[in-house]
Amino acid sequence: MEAIERRGATDGAEQRASGKGIIMNMARSFSNWRKYRQTVNELSRMNARELQDLGINRSEIKTVARAAVGF
Repeated sequence: MEAIERRGATDGAEQRASGKGIIMNMARSFSNWRKYRQTVNELSRMNARELQDLGINRSEIKTVARAAVGF
């Protein structure tokens, strides 16, 4: 009986830890998405000359933004 009670307590702790992991993962994903969108927006505001100076073609903006965030 004691082993069952201990296991039940452990399962609850694991579930709470798992829940925190899910929340942290969601927060990290949201943060990465915001950084991606910010990068896309900033690069999109640049003119062709500014992008060329950075070695970026307008069609590559989303790819560059994904790489910058680590997607």
